[in-house]
Amino acid sequence: TPASPAAAQPAPATQPAAAQPAATQPAATQPAATQPTTTEPVEVSIGSFRGIDHDATGQAAIYRQPDGSYVVGLLEIDIEPGPDYDVLLVPGAGAESPGDGAIRLDDLKGNKGTQYYPAPTGTTLSGEWTVLVWCNAFGVPIAAAPQSIA
Repeated sequence: TPASPAAAQPAPATQPAAAQPAATQPAATQPAATQPTTTEPVEVSIGSFRGIDHDATGQAAIYRQPDGSYVVGLLEIDIEPGPDYDVLLVPGAGAESPGDGAIRLDDLKGNKGTQYYPAPTGTTLSGEWTVLVWCNAFGVPIAAAPQSIA
């Protein structure tokens, strides 16, 4: 199983509940119960890479961070090597070119293994997207992994 995009955080220490006040003292007001907050990234989508006239295997996953930002993970990839590859998020399922609305995440860090790419601050994702590996040198797609984000 690939590593999570964020290191595990230790659970916060909890204090034992205070003893009930004596019957002659007024009871302390307890704060209203709140929903627990997530301290770990949540996987919101995962899809398998398919090569586009190139060999490519592995998966791409999109994670929502506790602060609402996104991270794209390329998981156990093996992509045919080449020059000047970028990792992009492209609107639409099955996109094979950057087109309008494409978000460049970074240069591909390596053609094998697991690696993570933060989306730019303010990125919001929902609906159909494609994680696309694009070759700038030749202007061609290398691999695509469709995503569906609720």
